[in-house]
Amino acid sequence: MFICPTCKTKIEHIFDEMREIQRQEWIADCSQGWLEIGRELKNKRQMLGITVRRVADAVGVSPATIRKFEEGKPVRSGRIIESAFRMFLELAG
Repeated sequence: MFICPTCKTKIEHIFDEMREIQRQEWIADCSQGWLEIGRELKNKRQMLGITVRRVADAVGVSPATIRKFEEGKPVRSGRIIESAFRMFLELAG
């Protein structure tokens, strides 16, 4: 076990902070692409007259997750959600 000489705690907290910084940088790098994809799918969904609830039920996630996805916010399994969302819209259209 390593001890931080400054705060006298385990050094793991430094690695946690580094991971969080990397995560935030990754989110910043990807956010524009996510926003474009989310807007595209939201527009298609609205043009087809499909509700967020219906997409969420078909994809197997909550309506809140679909809303976040459409707003370009990071969501767990975003690529899988994108693929399922696209497939659903294709079949519904």
